[in-house]
Amino acid sequence: MAPEKQVLEQFIRLCETVISAEELEAIHLENDNEDDQIIESINILLAKMDLDEQLELHGMPSPKALSNIYNARDKVEMHPHVKEHIAFAYFSGKIAEQGHIDMTLFNEILHEYKANGFIGLESVLITEMKKDSLSPAQVIELEQFLSGNAYHKEAEAFKCREKVRSGEKVDTDQVMNLLYLRAYHALDFALDHGAIAGNGLKAFKEPTASERDRKIKLALFQKARTMI
Repeated sequence: MAPEKQVLEQFIRLCETVISAEELEAIHLENDNEDDQIIESINILLAKMDLDEQLELHGMPSPKALSNIYNARDKVEMHPHVKEHIAFAYFSGKIAEQGHIDMTLFNEILHEYKANGFIGLESVLITEMKKDSLSPAQVIELEQFLSGNAYHKEAEAFKCREKVRSGEKVDTDQVMNLLYLRAYHALDFALDHGAIAGNGLKAFKEPTASERDRKIKLALFQKARTMI
């Protein structure tokens, strides 16, 4: 067996034995502490890996190993990029396991994001917003911390879908904003539910032959025209 493969397999076996986050808090970092020795062994193994090898660790086959190394993330000496990959994989797994994001998990993700600013976690939250897995209150709370173009687009699209689901009409200003943000699926959703106010329907214009996103814009224009 190749030395690097032996190191990886040994690392995973050690990760399986890492104690819980609550127990880690009680560690006093004594030399004869068995748990400290496990962490030290993990750090020794990590030191033998280059960055590319460490970046593969988020794909560890065992959910338990992944969970344990995430819980021990502040005690092991990993590159920040590796910690981000571990956090992304950990939370993606938790969401898949739950099938949704409850407030406990949402707050856990947000706490980690605020502490480290991992872009991967921003991606996780935006993905869940696109799937309507977040609540309106959660999306509003995210506005305090996320401000990128991707978040802004999906937040506005989410608000559009929420308005439609509540029985309200999408007005002209919102249609124009969503067109500007290229949030076409939200507009299509609103059109399909007959939820765009009359003047808003006139905001859809027939695109020119060379216009960006012509195909989807033409489909929206044609759909809107049948409703005027």
